[in-house]
Amino acid sequence: VYVERPTYFLVADIFRNHGLILEPLPMLINEHTLKGETKSDENDCKITDNRIDFDELERQLENNQKRAKFIYVIPTYQNPTSQTLPLEDRERLAKLSTNFGIHVIADEVYHLLDWRDKNESVARPARMCAFNNLHKDCRNDDNRGCCISVSSFTKIFAPGVRVGWIEAPQHIIHLLESYGYIQSGGGVAPFIGNLIMHYLLKHHIVDAVLMRLRKAYERRCNLVCDILQSDNLIDFQRPLGGYFIWIKFPDTIDLNEFLQFCLERKVKFRLGVDCDPFMSRNNGQSSTLSCARLCFADLQEEELEKGTKELLLAFKDYFNAK
Repeated sequence: VYVERPTYFLVADIFRNHGLILEPLPMLINEHTLKGETKSDENDCKITDNRIDFDELERQLENNQKRAKFIYVIPTYQNPTSQTLPLEDRERLAKLSTNFGIHVIADEVYHLLDWRDKNESVARPARMCAFNNLHKDCRNDDNRGCCISVSSFTKIFAPGVRVGWIEAPQHIIHLLESYGYIQSGGGVAPFIGNLIMHYLLKHHIVDAVLMRLRKAYERRCNLVCDILQSDNLIDFQRPLGGYFIWIKFPDTIDLNEFLQFCLERKVKFRLGVDCDPFMSRNNGQSSTLSCARLCFADLQEEELEKGTKELLLAFKDYFNAK
């Protein structure tokens, strides 16, 4: 199974528990400082863009170096980086998957949590399943397209409603429908959850909740970003959707030690290295060593303001003590 680097921090164990072998997608790492910020050479910290190296991926697939069954990606507001796979990358990924007969499983749970203005020049790209019809050079007619979009109401309505949906080519949907645990009506989505979501969708209640969530998350995200901007030693890109802000500290900072320092002040964050399941293959080297993931979705604005300010105070004290 090919996965991005970094990726959702729990996905490696989920796949391995099902007997799957993980391989890292070849990534292009582009580092840059944000416009308008100046940083000293010693404490230079650059935000990292991680994009799939399609030339290298195609070379590996052509040489049969790694016989992958599928590619797992989070294409929109990725967990943890909050980056979005550009349109041209989605097209190339869809074409590669059909040419080599490899399924793309797109975890699209953040796709609808998008608050960018409709007048912006760059619109949110379509879901990966929408690219199945672009490439008809598949191996046979009933295998038209290899992209599978998976989403959930847990992110756009309520975490307690464990109901989602899958969009995929018809032959894949037929295979899923034939599984016993699907036909039994249990094990995947409880009956009550299905019943609740059917009513809420029928009466357009989910749409209203989604609109409120978008507005609330936009306010929370901008609140945190505005506070973070006051420290020019921390780099980040302001998201236009999703749950997370991916921040970069100076390379001189030991983030494991800094996290312990923050926990003493009752502030916590997700270490970037938690999201890289391949560090051991690279002698502990990773582009995530100085990175951290902040989540703005599960706290109210007052808590976010207090927590973000406390994070910056802790960083200032820790940095000055070094």
